[in-house]
Amino acid sequence: MTPAEWLIAAAAIVTAFTVLWKPVRKLFSLGKHFSVFIDDWRGVPEELDSTGRVIRPARVGAASVIEEVRHQVQNSHRTNLRDDLDRLHADVTDLKQDLREHITAAKEQEFQRDEKDAQVVDDVRTLRERYAPEGDN
Repeated sequence: MTPAEWLIAAAAIVTAFTVLWKPVRKLFSLGKHFSVFIDDWRGVPEELDSTGRVIRPARVGAASVIEEVRHQVQNSHRTNLRDDLDRLHADVTDLKQDLREHITAAKEQEFQRDEKDAQVVDDVRTLRERYAPEGDN
């Protein structure tokens, strides 16, 4: 092979490497992202150094989090989120009923107080007319 052929072959290799580098780099990037996705899905155990210190804390996987949420929401007639929400709803309904009763009682007391105030005003007017003649003021 002559030096010119070597030069052409080297240029062809460099050109092929340059042309193929972007797709290959993109594939490596996708592989890295896929690896991170798998780690997020499965979870990652805690990493310790030789002294026992935590280098990277453990991460719970999305699959186990989803299973825990599903277990909490599923109405299995045991302690779960659905039962807690049902109890909370019943408590709020009771509180609303109690509040309505208190509001009704407060309105009735206000009405009675207004009647008594009007009666006191009438009684004071009557007493004033009887015992305090107009000229003594």
